[in-house]
Amino acid sequence: MTDKVERYCLIEELSKLKESSKEAVENLTEFSEFKMYMHVPRKSQEELEKIIFRESKKDGASLILVCGSVGDGKSHIISYLNNKYPSDMAKFKLHNDATESYDPTKTSIDTLNEELDEFSDDKLETSKRKLILAINLGTLSNFIDSQYGYRYSKLKKFVVDKKILETKICCNKYDDENPFQFVNFGDYHLFTLKNGRVYSDYIKSLINKITDPSELNNFFLSYETNCKPCKNRGCCPIKSNYELLSVEKVKEGIVDLLIQCVIKNKIIISTRALLNFLYEIIVSRSFIDASSPNVKNKIANINAKNYIKSLTFNILFNHKELSFIFKSLNSLDPLNIRNSEVDEFIIEFINADDVMEYFDKYLAYPQGYIDKIRNQELSKKEDEELRHELLKLFIRSYNFCGVGNLFSLKDQLYEEYIKRLYDWNRGNKAELKILYDSIKEAILKWNGESEKDSINIFLGKHQMKYKVSERIELIADTKNLPEDDKVELDKFLITMNIRYRGDKLSEGKEIQLDYSLYELLIKVKNGYRPNKKDKNQAIRFVEFINDIEQSGSQYKELLFMEKNREKNRKYRLEYSEEFEQYRFMEM
Repeated sequence: MTDKVERYCLIEELSKLKESSKEAVENLTEFSEFKMYMHVPRKSQEELEKIIFRESKKDGASLILVCGSVGDGKSHIISYLNNKYPSDMAKFKLHNDATESYDPTKTSIDTLNEELDEFSDDKLETSKRKLILAINLGTLSNFIDSQYGYRYSKLKKFVVDKKILETKICCNKYDDENPFQFVNFGDYHLFTLKNGRVYSDYIKSLINKITDPSELNNFFLSYETNCKPCKNRGCCPIKSNYELLSVEKVKEGIVDLLIQCVIKNKIIISTRALLNFLYEIIVSRSFIDASSPNVKNKIANINAKNYIKSLTFNILFNHKELSFIFKSLNSLDPLNIRNSEVDEFIIEFINADDVMEYFDKYLAYPQGYIDKIRNQELSKKEDEELRHELLKLFIRSYNFCGVGNLFSLKDQLYEEYIKRLYDWNRGNKAELKILYDSIKEAILKWNGESEKDSINIFLGKHQMKYKVSERIELIADTKNLPEDDKVELDKFLITMNIRYRGDKLSEGKEIQLDYSLYELLIKVKNGYRPNKKDKNQAIRFVEFINDIEQSGSQYKELLFMEKNREKNRKYRLEYSEEFEQYRFMEM
């Protein structure tokens, strides 16, 4: 009995957040007390609730499609609503296309055909069935185009008319006369856009569920009961990390980092993965075996270097092997940012007599956060390694809880992209001219510097004496801009469809501009020449460039310019359609 009491600590409560925990399993008809506590309302839930309440009162058939991608919370929200509104939900059958199968010999498409039978064209008008179907967009697409598709032409028309399978945000106005309704979770994100910045009440609320000093919060109660009187309270990185996560500025920093991962690296973070991530940044797997019966003794004997490596800011960026989220975070490590201010600080820190002064002066840590490593000798060779670990900890920490203006780790290009994304999704033309002009300039410079309103093209063998270009007309086409006058956007695209038209581009050509392509094109605009790797990663943009080249003047006029000479001469080759002859002249 004494061993159990001795072993019990905050770790056991935190383990409920792990993906391997039984609490992580989603079921449409079950909702545990823990899930009820951890539940955070979302806009998609609000939209689905309204549809369910209205459809539950109708007499005829009702099919509610809860669409999206894997891990976006469809099953969780349906399960929550089933628990919260049992009388309304009892009128519907619930089906999850990803998990339910009646016969192992049948495919998911076969099962869907059976489940949706009463919503087929010939049965729809007389059917009384009500069904809430959680379905991934890929499965929905496969089903309406499958061998059973002919039976569901009305459902297919609904999906097409509502543009459910397209990467567009469409108005989902409720239609009382329609037996089909839908909520597309893919239209919603973990964050919102407001005044050109990103916010996530959802992620922050989940963190608060873990750290709030409330009697309803078992994590906090465990911290109060088990951590404060613990013999390891002065040397436990888990206790330290939990206290750090309670700091408002740290929460905001972690929220911002996760949103950067979504936008820059296009990862999809499910709530399940997010909760597991929060567990991982509190409990370091590298030096602490949380399942060990001797975990407290191991924590008591942890050395200074391993204590530092077990702190949240080092876990965040140093463990890409833990999950796809950590792999993405590794690319955002503040240690990768080098500027003159950071370089000067590194030299100063390495040569300082007392590096702890920097922590006390420039970092707003929770009280006692690094007491474990105070009074460490930093003169011997092995302690030079400790100094280096402290340097990494300081730079990573400064991004979250820095004080003053010691150096800047802001990503201005990312902030610029968010501002452009916000304006594009609102259809704010007045603010978008700079964006369209910048992308146009990058397009024209993709194959190297050329004359004004011209793009270089490659003819025949690659040669070094001349570059060949054609004139091209590119006019910004903003007809495809979304229109949303709300200040805060909860439905939006995280890529921008930038269109241009011209004499030979009457229908216009479109670029799907995500962050990575935006970053590359801004570099090209500023003089960078894309290499083979860049072009392989931006293959759709290369196809766009090829299309653009075909719409230029190359069939009527070409410009030639000498390269690498003291005075580079220019020539023009033009074709006269009237006299069917070419003319070559120096300009």
